Amino acid sequence: FNSTFSDMTLTTPGTQLSGNLNATTTFTQALSPYWATSDISFTAGTHTFQAGTTVLFLPGTGLTVSQANVVCSGTAVDSVKFMYFTNEKGQWDGIYFDPSSDVGVSSQFTYTVISGAGYGSNNANLYCSETNEPLLTRCNIRYADGHGVRLNSAHINMNNCLLRANMENGAYLNNSNPTFVSTTLSYNTGAGVFLTSSGSEPTYSTSTISYNGYGMRYPSPNFTILPPNGSPTMTNNTHNGIAIDGGDIDGSNKVWNSISYPYILLGTVRLAQYGSYVRLTIEPGNTVKAITGVQLQIGVSGSWGGELYAIGTADSLITFTSHN
Repeated sequence: FNSTFSDMTLTTPGTQLSGNLNATTTFTQALSPYWATSDISFTAGTHTFQAGTTVLFLPGTGLTVSQANVVCSGTAVDSVKFMYFTNEKGQWDGIYFDPSSDVGVSSQFTYTVISGAGYGSNNANLYCSETNEPLLTRCNIRYADGHGVRLNSAHINMNNCLLRANMENGAYLNNSNPTFVSTTLSYNTGAGVFLTSSGSEPTYSTSTISYNGYGMRYPSPNFTILPPNGSPTMTNNTHNGIAIDGGDIDGSNKVWNSISYPYILLGTVRLAQYGSYVRLTIEPGNTVKAITGVQLQIGVSGSWGGELYAIGTADSLITFTSHN
């Protein structure tokens, strides 16, 4: 059987998007799916995504929100969706809120799905830098080939959200103080919450961190570690506590404050200050666990001094033990 086609037109259902979209104020289910064939952006005005609206992104494309109001009005039945046009992960840039996105404007995402991003330097489904936007309510942020939410000096609120099954961390925080209310961070390959330093102080209210590689994680031991603001439920993580990478504690004295979760050492920690000493204080009630082959080393030969202060009490012991 042989067929010959001539003057044939193939039509893809939906609406094409590209470039700056300030002229478009409303996005609807009826005109969905919208196809982002290049990077798209909002830099002014108010833009509403009605319930059931779907935006599909082609390879290497993403959405940037600057000094504009973006309102995603999904419902429990018809969410707003931002995702790649296939089930592949890590092929689109995700959504970026830049430092102008909270200058006289605000954005709200309700019942919104952001899925499968992680391409390029954003490395997340949602990346917010130096902003307090958007407000996330009942959002599902999942399947990134990177972080679910990445915050840089950003202080956003997440209410009743799911940050789930992302290939790196559920939330990656750099000098950021987000608020998690009734939010679940689960099944992420890395940590539920990754904190680049003690400069991030998130607040938790009835939130859960579960089934991740790590509950929370710091990339270095050289921080004073504060108790979480609020007490998130932490359960069934492979490393179920505050995981700390190995390295040196130096420069100034540090305190690992009393918390209800164990500290878990992922690498050898050395207390070592050249020509002097540095002190680590571990407060009463703490449990410090170490994975196989890891130790806590006080001082290093050759004029590197260190002190460990671990002074428990009869009813508030300090425990050093193995992770297993």
